Amino acid sequence: MRENSDDPLTSTGAKNKRGRREQISIYFDGLTEPRNPGGYGTYGFVVKADGRTVRRGRGFIGKGPEITNNRCEYIALLKALEYVKENFPHAAVKCYGDSLLVINQMKGIWNVKNKALMELWLRASDIASSLPHVEFEWIPREENEEADALSREAYYDAILSSENAKKLLKKTAHEQMKIESLTKNKYRVDGKYIVNAERMTCTCPDFVRENICRHVIRILIKKKQMRG
Repeated sequence: MRENSDDPLTSTGAKNKRGRREQISIYFDGLTEPRNPGGYGTYGFVVKADGRTVRRGRGFIGKGPEITNNRCEYIALLKALEYVKENFPHAAVKCYGDSLLVINQMKGIWNVKNKALMELWLRASDIASSLPHVEFEWIPREENEEADALSREAYYDAILSSENAKKLLKKTAHEQMKIESLTKNKYRVDGKYIVNAERMTCTCPDFVRENICRHVIRILIKKKQMRG
């Protein structure tokens, strides 16, 4: 498991300049794409102190049958809590996520029935109980856009770093491809295949068979170039 951290630490204390204890907000998100379970698992999180961002994190968790969206959500929360415990051990913390399962399990409303999630829940609960005050609140995905974007960036990076992607890039580097933009996250390639540029899926036979194809790779590179 590895974490690709975008921003350096910009605040390490639990009190602001006036000596008042800072309010820490955590926004976390995990995903498993292009299928759940079994796809690429990634996470993203944002930590804010009194409204200012002090940490952004993202990373690739793994790929395989044991990788699920719920597991990735928990790991995103854990990564953020670990950072807060180390850097803001005396702060009041509020955690925001769009996973109703994780939020309600952390609040004690729902039981943890999945054995694979039990260990993650115990670790998260242990860190939360070591902090002075921690709350959990569910928010819709639209209010969790920054953490969601970080988890998707980690997903796109994981695709491009895969051996299959490297082989496809080498094989199709000079191939001509007609790309039409249909919507913000939907493209038509070569006049017949539809690529979902958010989930990175394609309707072509190669993707259906291999869960990766040259169309997805080309669109992904196009998106990265557009972001600069």
